Amino acid sequence: MGRIRKLTRLAGLALAISLAPFLLTAQAQTSRSETASSYRARGLDWLAKGRPDLALADFEIAITFDPKSAMGFYCSGVVLFDKGELDRAAADFNKAVELNPNFTEAFYNRGLIRQKRGDLQGALDDYSRAITLGQRLKEVWNNRGNVRKALGDPSGAVADFDKAIELDPNFAAAYNNRGNAKKSKGDLAGAVSDYTRALQIDTTYAVAFFNRGLVRQSEGDLDGALADFDRAIEITPDLVEPYFYRGQLLQSSVALLAIACQDRRERTMMLIPIMLTVEPMMSQRVGRWSSRHRSNCRFQGSEMP
Repeated sequence: MGRIRKLTRLAGLALAISLAPFLLTAQAQTSRSETASSYRARGLDWLAKGRPDLALADFEIAITFDPKSAMGFYCSGVVLFDKGELDRAAADFNKAVELNPNFTEAFYNRGLIRQKRGDLQGALDDYSRAITLGQRLKEVWNNRGNVRKALGDPSGAVADFDKAIELDPNFAAAYNNRGNAKKSKGDLAGAVSDYTRALQIDTTYAVAFFNRGLVRQSEGDLDGALADFDRAIEITPDLVEPYFYRGQLLQSSVALLAIACQDRRERTMMLIPIMLTVEPMMSQRVGRWSSRHRSNCRFQGSEMP
């Protein structure tokens, strides 16, 4: 009996000795993981303070300590994306989704890069995957709607914008984008309604003013279009498109005025013989009136670019 107890104690001791290397390895791994977590936390703090370079350095150190953490690659990718280093950012997001196939935000951010590069189908795939993983992200629905519209599916785009607005009824960008999709479908009244709603939410939304101006111009509401283009330029003077379309609208208006002046002058000249026949004494007054209006027409025409 004593021998059995002794063998049991020896076996237990041998087992403890054999497990020791694995326990030390696990402790070391835990220590490296904790160190990586600390660097990521400090990197996020640097990022909040507006120091992206220091943040990136900490995220890269975190990756060296824990190369199997998807979060480290994701954080690094976010900083690189903001810095405009899209190749490196895409590589980090690729690694993040490889390590964690359920990483919603990593799919979303990779989708943004693909959309930016014109890979619309790739962007659509990433946004769809992100939606499958986390359906409460309004930005993903909004961006997928933009991609669907660009791929020629305005009805699908409207459905996505509907969902984004359902998640956030004050999402001005989604209203503006839905207005664009409705315009593509020929629903101009619906487009104007959405642009107007976007402007009710954000009164300084220059792009929405511009977009509404385009629809108003196409509907013949030239005064409304001009007012919208003016407001877009007033809010964002660096926005190029409103200048072009406002200039085009003004040029058309001046041309129409010149035609009107020409018509008025020709009709006046046609009426002069009749008026002279009826009342010869009016000849001097008619001559002065005709000359004055010819002068006005020449002045208006000179304003055309």
